[in-house]
Amino acid sequence: MIIRVMFDACTPRPLRKLFPTEFVVSTAQELGWAELGNGSLQAAAATEETRVFQSLIESENWRTEIDEKE
Repeated sequence: MIIRVMFDACTPRPLRKLFPTEFVVSTAQELGWAELGNGSLQAAAATEETRVFQSLIESENWRTEIDEKE
């Protein structure tokens, strides 16, 4: 399982090295969201996570493949 983590502007970037390999750590700056405040940043992250998840479902049809094997 992959776990996505996003650091805001105040989080020291070197902390990302402390996460295990199944964590994908991004920063608000890397995502182009450096200018967003906390509420807007959370909304952007939620929207992005939904978009990534929907894209995964559509591109790989992973749920259909699992259902067919069972």
